[in-house]
Amino acid sequence: MSDLQRAITVAALADADGFQYAYWCALAEGADDTRSSPVHERRLGVLRLLTLASLRLPDLALHGCLLDEHPPPDAVAVALEATCLTSAGALRLAHRALEAHAEAIGYTLTAWIRTPTSAPAAR
Repeated sequence: MSDLQRAITVAALADADGFQYAYWCALAEGADDTRSSPVHERRLGVLRLLTLASLRLPDLALHGCLLDEHPPPDAVAVALEATCLTSAGALRLAHRALEAHAEAIGYTLTAWIRTPTSAPAAR
């Protein structure tokens, strides 16, 4: 079971702290999808980041359709892993867009951005 799959399970059953932990796990896992460093991602503007996040939506729809069609078990595992990875990448890019917006507008990020000490750092 990957960190992201563990995070999804935690989020489904979680209280606020568990949900926040799942969020940060997914954010870290998103680096495998974006293949970008935090430094590179933070150089991009809000519109570019949201565009990159939204470009992942057709892939998510395709993976969801594959899961919905109940293919053989091996295909379900592949589609589920692809769905997890793509959604983590979209979440990571949307998160970076919120960071960029906060910096551009000049407001302080709120509590939902605060990293819990037990969560993995975003790569």
